[in-house]
Amino acid sequence: MSERKELICTVERVDPLPPAPERRLPPPPPPAPRRRPISLLAVGVTLFAAAFLLCDGFHALQARAAQHPEEDPLSAILSETFFTTTATARPGAETERAEPPAETGAETEIPPAVSESGTEHTSAVSSAVSETEAVAETAPPLTAEALYAFDGSAVPTGMIPIVPMDLSLRAYGETFLYNDTSYRPDMAKLPLSEAAVPAVAAAGEVSVLILHTHATEGYSEEGATWYDPATPLARADAPEEGVIAVGKVIADILNANGIVTVHSTVLHDKESYKDSYSRSAQTVQSYLARYPSIRLVIDVHRDSIMTSADQLVRPVTVVNGEAVAQVMCVVGSNASGAAHDGWENNLALAAGLRRTLNATYGDLCRPVYVKKSTYNQQYAPASLLLEIGASGNSLAEAERAAALVAEALAEMMG
Repeated sequence: MSERKELICTVERVDPLPPAPERRLPPPPPPAPRRRPISLLAVGVTLFAAAFLLCDGFHALQARAAQHPEEDPLSAILSETFFTTTATARPGAETERAEPPAETGAETEIPPAVSESGTEHTSAVSSAVSETEAVAETAPPLTAEALYAFDGSAVPTGMIPIVPMDLSLRAYGETFLYNDTSYRPDMAKLPLSEAAVPAVAAAGEVSVLILHTHATEGYSEEGATWYDPATPLARADAPEEGVIAVGKVIADILNANGIVTVHSTVLHDKESYKDSYSRSAQTVQSYLARYPSIRLVIDVHRDSIMTSADQLVRPVTVVNGEAVAQVMCVVGSNASGAAHDGWENNLALAAGLRRTLNATYGDLCRPVYVKKSTYNQQYAPASLLLEIGASGNSLAEAERAAALVAEALAEMMG
């Protein structure tokens, strides 16, 4: 039942009428002015102008009737909106409507992967390029000066600032390496080795597996300059809000370039963060058993960086006038005693990817990080752990970075 609304009328109060004035005889009227005869030319001009206005109004009504067939013409004539619209509209202009982007490809079913409970998990991955976003207006190109400008005084008291920073360390050279091990790899030669180019399976066979050991990692809100420490930091409540969405971008672009890629969306860290790597190891081994043609496994994460001054870092750069999250490759090794003799091949791949990205996009890729643990990279012929942005970045910035990484990988593997 619709809600009944009472009509309330407000009447303005007025003072009582003043007493009537004394009646007096009116003065005699002045003599009427002498009229001039109306010329035929003036009559003709007047009639022509009236005909023109009637014609123009009729055409306007015809145009409005075509656009709004359900509207009563009389209501349109009496409507002030009609006259305003017809007076300001550009003649011949049509209203532009943003159509939804067309689907670029069908969804393909992901092979089942073993979850933490030992049961099969089925998810979906797109086999083509992601949908193109409709952009109504193009923003002016972003500059580095504007990107890294930060006003700390605008951060509310008690909140943690999110500070944009350049962590590429390009000034240290392409051979600079974060290294937790005692090994001293030759970073000048490794990017030039054959291992720096991952192999591709035969046509039609799966070449790449993408998964997420920490699948619930998320990002900050678009445009955020601070976050509340009393709330969870950058967690993804839904797959389309965090690293799973970023992994999908990579999978879609690789598939679009003919490199068959599968994408696991198993939430390995949902039940227990501590045991997430043991669970993702089961997923990797399950996929490799089902698709022995897989040549490259990519574990997509997002980083989280705090400064000594308790500032949350947003590693970001400018690419083509847009803010793009910076990327870091993490390479596991056998320094902790695990059986992983081919770890330097993964280092060569990571170094080659960084060189390719920075040669094309400037400061996109941070230095490679070699760790003592294996990070499940010992199972596949080639493996990468990619930190796409950090908790201070937005999802849009991470997705832009993922697209550039995927294009670079497609070029290297093609």
